[in-house]
Amino acid sequence: MIAAVRLLDRHTLGWWLAVVSVVLTVGLLILAGLNLLVPAVLASVAAAVAVRLVKRWQLSRRATGSGVQPG
Repeated sequence: MIAAVRLLDRHTLGWWLAVVSVVLTVGLLILAGLNLLVPAVLASVAAAVAVRLVKRWQLSRRATGSGVQPG
């Protein structure tokens, strides 16, 4: 939305709608406050676990030689 505010011609209908959406989104983020912290932490932990599992899976595939042969 901020990109839309920067890209659109100033004082057009689209620009004003983008400005209103930015203001409303910032207001919602302020109202949500600390309630967004727990989901952000949970999402970060889930992403870290997923990365670790994928790396472990890839290493085990390489070690066993079960990868697809090129050619």
